[in-house]
Amino acid sequence: MSEIPKEGDLVLVRVKKILPYGAFCELEEFENQEAFVHISEVASRWIKNIHEFVSVGKKYVARVYRIKSATNQIDLSLKRVSDTEKRRKLDSIKRSRRATKLLEVIASTAEVSEDEEIEYHNALIDKYGDLYFALEEVSEKGLIALKGLKFPKKFSSVLVEIAQKSVRKPKAHIKGMLNFRVYESNGVKLIVNAFSKLKIPKGIEWTVNYVGAPFYQIDLIADDYKVGEKALNNIMGQIEKVVKSCDYHLEFDRVKAEK
Repeated sequence: MSEIPKEGDLVLVRVKKILPYGAFCELEEFENQEAFVHISEVASRWIKNIHEFVSVGKKYVARVYRIKSATNQIDLSLKRVSDTEKRRKLDSIKRSRRATKLLEVIASTAEVSEDEEIEYHNALIDKYGDLYFALEEVSEKGLIALKGLKFPKKFSSVLVEIAQKSVRKPKAHIKGMLNFRVYESNGVKLIVNAFSKLKIPKGIEWTVNYVGAPFYQIDLIADDYKVGEKALNNIMGQIEKVVKSCDYHLEFDRVKAEK
C-alpha cells in the first residue's frame, strides 16, 4: 500500500472534525493519513449548514482531487463521486476485506507463520494485482493458478480447497429483447427453424422466451463479459445465416449487461 493516494483516486474516509468551512477526515485505507474536504466540495448545491451533509464518525467515499506536494496536504471532494462510483468502491472494499479474512483462515489452517502469510499475500498480489481476484482464479483453475508461485505444498492445497469452497467468480449476464421478423409466408416456421438450429458455444448458458410477436427475451450467461459478447455475436450470426435469403428484420436491444 502506498503512503498516500494519488489524485483522482476514490478513497474511504471517516470524518474526524467538522468546521464551518469544511471537514477533516482520516483515510481508512492509509495509516496515519488525514485529508480535508472544503465545504464547496461537499455537495453540488449551496450549503448553509455543513452538518446537514456530513457527521463526525461517519464514513464516506471521496475523490482525491488535489495533493499539495510541498506539504502532502490531501484535498477531497464528495460531490465529485457518482452513486455508481460509491457503490463500486464500497464493493471493492468488502471484497478486499473478505479476501484478507479468507487468507488468514487459509494461513491458520495450513499452519504458516505470520511472516509467511505476509509473503504469500504479497506474492498473490504481485501475480494477480488484487487478492480477491487471485482467490477467484484459484477457485476456478485450482493449482494451475499457483504456477510460478513457490508456496509449500500444504499451503497450496489448503488455499485451493478453501478458495473453491468460499469464492465464486461472478458471471457476466447479458440480456435484452430480440426484435425478429421474417416477411415471408412461412416466416414463423423460419424463425422457429433459426432458433432450433442454434449451436450454443461451450460454457454459455442461453435462454430465449417468446414475449409476443415479434419480440423474444434473450438471456445469456458467460464466464466473463468478453466471452459473452463473442458468444452473442456468434449466435446472432447463426440466426442471420438461416434467414439471409429472406426479407427479414433482426435487432437486439440490450436491456442490461452486468459483469
